[in-house]
Amino acid sequence: MFEVSKYEPSYIPDFADRDNEIERLGPCKTPRRVKAVLPLLEKLIWRHGKCKYRLLRDMSCPSKVQLVENDMDGTLILDMMSENMSQLRSQTSLKLNSFDSEGKTISAFGLTQVQQAAKSKPRFVDFASGYSEVYKYVIWVTNAVIPKSFWGTRANFRLVCQHIKKFIV
Repeated sequence: MFEVSKYEPSYIPDFADRDNEIERLGPCKTPRRVKAVLPLLEKLIWRHGKCKYRLLRDMSCPSKVQLVENDMDGTLILDMMSENMSQLRSQTSLKLNSFDSEGKTISAFGLTQVQQAAKSKPRFVDFASGYSEVYKYVIWVTNAVIPKSFWGTRANFRLVCQHIKKFIV
């Protein structure tokens, strides 16, 4: 396949682009074990092209965002969904302090209007889908895209579903 000189320090071939190697080998016969799988792969590719991923997503993971009559600007939505980021500080912020006539600091105990607005903003976590919704979506996509004959038996499909669930959870 590839030649490694004993004088080169640990050469590891790159198999990411094998076009040159395939060209060099020329045409060859498709193995019998691969020929049986080709119709399944063609069907899988066709089903992938026809699958309505967005519809499946909307059915399994409904949006938590309240829709309004008019479309919002993307930046407005991002601003609405942004979390109040905490920053590490070694000293107290002067923005929250007031000074009396003698120059002593008076700390604000109540929330300012800006802080109240930041608290009322929804956080990204509020819009997240639960793992059960994600699992349902993945299973629906798997059923929609991968042909049943690909699994061989129902037990194989159930085994893959168990591993998908472990991966998601």
